Amino acid sequence: ANVASHTTNAVMITDTERHVTWVNEGFTRLCGFTSSEAQGKRPSDLLHSELTNEDTVHGMREAMNVGLGCKAELMQRAKDGRDYWVDVEIQPLRDPAGDLSGFMIIESDITTRKLLQAQAEEARQSFQDLYDNAPCAYYALDENGRFLQINALGLSWLGQRAEELIGKKSPRDFFSEEGRALFDTTFPRFKREGRVSGLEYDIVG
Repeated sequence: ANVASHTTNAVMITDTERHVTWVNEGFTRLCGFTSSEAQGKRPSDLLHSELTNEDTVHGMREAMNVGLGCKAELMQRAKDGRDYWVDVEIQPLRDPAGDLSGFMIIESDITTRKLLQAQAEEARQSFQDLYDNAPCAYYALDENGRFLQINALGLSWLGQRAEELIGKKSPRDFFSEEGRALFDTTFPRFKREGRVSGLEYDIVG
């Protein structure tokens, strides 16, 4: 309890029915609710909102119902209406006889990390949109020359679907005989040197 009192994380202790019996100062700093406001309440009644993932909450409750701990990431809502993300770890507490006596819930604020992840995903999606809708064909190959990725225009030119190409075929399969010979010569050089330029290939049906 002494450690829980001084940690920067939010810590709650509940009884077996998940009613709060104790919170530390980190809890109040994170969500704004005082110890007296939290007493006797379930964390879900205090902190969950329409943005909280119900499937995640259901999984956590299932674990607690059989006396197990669990970990999850949840969106919660503070007393002032601010939404924030937490990494939640729930640990079962047992009395000297080994019977379940309650749970310790430890929450750390991961809002900044989740925001950065969302921004990175948005940037990735924007790049993917540019890649897919570029006015020229782009593709990436594995070390054996097979397709790893190809944009929409490239698929259109080849008359193929992505699932027909990725990991299965090579650009070489669509070149003329002369193009295949050129590919066999230049692709190993590309792997060694990292670039080749000035190449033209004829695509055949």
